[in-house]
Amino acid sequence: MNWSRGFFRFWLVVSIFWGLVVGWFAYASFQTIVGLARQFGVTGADWLVLLLVLLLPIGVTLVLCLIFVWIVRGFRP
Repeated sequence: MNWSRGFFRFWLVVSIFWGLVVGWFAYASFQTIVGLARQFGVTGADWLVLLLVLLLPIGVTLVLCLIFVWIVRGFRP
């Protein structure tokens, strides 16, 4: 059983699904977000921070899967 490949594929599928869900919600509420951003004077750097916050769970999931694989490999003889 190849745990490394399996967990990578799991992470990839979950990340794609999460991206589609977040993308759909972002698309559905885009006009509201832009309207609020203009009202509060959001600049370009703030948009970058918002994008990074949205992508954070994908990176955290990857790191957690890699740590789990590293732990499992420690039990091999």
